[in-house]
Amino acid sequence: MLQLEILIATYNRDWLLGRTLASIAAARRPAGLGVSVLVVDNNSTDQTRAAVEQFATGAPFPVRYLFEKTQGKSYALNSGLAASSAELLGMIDDDEELDPDWLEEVHRTFTDDPGLEFIGGPTRGNWQAELPEWLPDIYPAILGVLNPGDEPAAYSRDFPAVLPGGNAVIRRDALNRTKGYHTGLRRAQDVDMYLQLLDAGARGEYRPGLVILHHIPVERLTRDYFRRWAFAHGRSQGVLASRHLGHVPHLAGIPRFRVRIALASLRRYLLGPFQRNGKAHPASASFSEELRLREFAGLVVGCWHDRRASDPQ
Repeated sequence: MLQLEILIATYNRDWLLGRTLASIAAARRPAGLGVSVLVVDNNSTDQTRAAVEQFATGAPFPVRYLFEKTQGKSYALNSGLAASSAELLGMIDDDEELDPDWLEEVHRTFTDDPGLEFIGGPTRGNWQAELPEWLPDIYPAILGVLNPGDEPAAYSRDFPAVLPGGNAVIRRDALNRTKGYHTGLRRAQDVDMYLQLLDAGARGEYRPGLVILHHIPVERLTRDYFRRWAFAHGRSQGVLASRHLGHVPHLAGIPRFRVRIALASLRRYLLGPFQRNGKAHPASASFSEELRLREFAGLVVGCWHDRRASDPQ
């Protein structure tokens, strides 16, 4: 029987965590899959521990609670990986809910293909407010929404998306060939793990039936939230660039292709109001270019900071 342990790193979201745990209990569990849950409390100050312990008393599977004092999702996940001995490790977030077929998809996929080492799937939005007209069509990860397609596909560096951190199942053997989650990254630790798996030769697949529903609160639907996220994401991308793209041509420590992208975005942003027969550039398109520029600014900071940190003194 396959053994799956679902890891949930959480911080001060006891009310959302309860919905996450309830969705796991409600999902259909195939006979050939053993399921357990490990909640890693990342130094919460709310009622997280009480919520987990209360749920565990009536849960239809084993539920464990682990406290990780060092702040940061990567620290929490690494503690969870170290504490688990399951063959399959599932990673979901504390603001998500499983689709009823999620566990069956895990069992079916890894049973049908024993050589497969990791899988991910789409994330759909559980919207808490009407979508604003300026909402850009880029950076779906800002809202935790991801849908690369309706057909299974092999993960690779050419795949149009990465393994989502909040919807992934990885074999223990594949994780053992990585260095764990990067504790120096705030937002791109999932991307780093994905690249580590590929670099280690692990075989992964996108599975459209592995569906997660993601809670999207009103406070995320603001321009300021998008701006902060884009800069922070860019900074993490800068750190990743220095670690995983060493063979790419650079300009002053910045990957040259990112410089070209930024210049193209700057041109579109400045000329946008005058494009297309004098019609004003759509608000969403203009904001998309602004976010790309903010991401590039963060990337520059990340590249230079990581470069200085690694230079010998």
